[in-house]
Amino acid sequence: MSNREMIINLIEDIPEYKLSFVVDIIKSLKGLIDDVESVEPDDIDLAMIKEAEEINDGKGIDLEDLAKELNIDV
Repeated sequence: MSNREMIINLIEDIPEYKLSFVVDIIKSLKGLIDDVESVEPDDIDLAMIKEAEEINDGKGIDLEDLAKELNIDV
């Protein structure tokens, strides 16, 4: 199921009289998303991206291994 389908399914379960709240929330989220996507990274952002790329070896760690390393039961 796509994200769009999941959102539609969630909205279909909301009573009609509450949908005005959902509309307001979605409008606010859309505004936030539009703002984020229109911002170009500045020098500080580019430096942080470069640093993260240097640190990240591209490998992940399993949840179980991480929990074991942190001495946590999952």
